[in-house]
Amino acid sequence: MKRFVVLASIAILGSSNIGCSGSNPANEIAPSATAAVATTGSQAAYLPASAGGHGGGKGNASLPQSPELAINIVTDSNGDNVPSWGDTIRITVTNPPTNPNVEVLCSQNGVVVYSALTSYYSNSWPSTSDMILTSRAWTGGAASCTARLYVFNGLKTVDVASTSFDAAGV
Repeated sequence: MKRFVVLASIAILGSSNIGCSGSNPANEIAPSATAAVATTGSQAAYLPASAGGHGGGKGNASLPQSPELAINIVTDSNGDNVPSWGDTIRITVTNPPTNPNVEVLCSQNGVVVYSALTSYYSNSWPSTSDMILTSRAWTGGAASCTARLYVFNGLKTVDVASTSFDAAGV
């Protein structure tokens, strides 16, 4: 009987996937990344560096691709091909998790002067994907900005990816 209990326990544990890295979509959390510049046609895009793996295991083929953010300039007010005060940008997400949200915060001297939020749900309305880099508090000058991708997990938010960029002043 003792052998049966041990054998049954091993069989149950072997068939269980609790704790496996590929079994839970919430494991799609990626580290923050540093922005790099790329060009897409006539518009500049700022892409985060690739996020490295955290495993020491063998073969990560079953793991999902890490989400990445790109800042695309929709309207380049001063023609400098970099995000600037007054420009319109759009954040695009590759390899997105289910129902992601993107928040952009810009600050000058440590004070937040711009905040914008958009969701990428399939039924989101109104479409708020274009963000104009200006506000009542941000009336000009350069700012340090961060775009953050997150999802809701119950009442909590889970950061998935982020990228930082500098918005030039005019």
